Amino acid sequence: AQRVPLTELQLRSRIDSESHDLNDYLQLGELLTNAGRVEEVIELYRKALSLPLANSEKAKISLALAWELYPIFAQREEVLSLAHRSISLLSDAPESPDVLYHRGFAQALVALCTEISDPAAAGTLAQSALSCLHDTLRNLDDANVEGAACYLLAEMYLLLGDLERATTFCKRSLQGQIVKYDRLSRLLFLAELLRLSVQFADAQTTLVDVSQDIEAYGNLL
Repeated sequence: AQRVPLTELQLRSRIDSESHDLNDYLQLGELLTNAGRVEEVIELYRKALSLPLANSEKAKISLALAWELYPIFAQREEVLSLAHRSISLLSDAPESPDVLYHRGFAQALVALCTEISDPAAAGTLAQSALSCLHDTLRNLDDANVEGAACYLLAEMYLLLGDLERATTFCKRSLQGQIVKYDRLSRLLFLAELLRLSVQFADAQTTLVDVSQDIEAYGNLL
């Protein structure tokens, strides 16, 4: 039987009781993200960094924090540090779909943060991230990870100048159930890709979807 998701109160109670289960932090982080409480998510993930975790879990929470910080330009140095830390933590990990996904995620973040300052290195990392993320899609049966991997693939293809593949994977990232903030960011990214591809009518339609979602979410934003 499928487990019933815990509420925010239940998850906070577990964490306040010194839970060392990283899933408690990640589940609470998802709830807070969906409610637009990003500052609380960042504080929560910083706390989780101090947990006694296996290297693969340390990499996972480092990347979760890095992704929350990525939109904040002033935090790019910390994002780079967390992403490089994750790559190092996963360097000796046995190959698995989960490890490949997080390695590709970390490489993608470094590429995104360095595409202006060092485009050649960013391109090399983007190619490596593509390999990891494509392997993830072939071997991992998890709808949430599939959506995130597709979004990162779209970002990497855009960085490499392949608008067609970027658009294809961005559209794929929007399939299935997605938390509200992720859906909005992916729709906005899709609209930009369509604009760059001179598909102005489709870009406009996508922006209408964004407006409707914002209205439906009410005071979330």
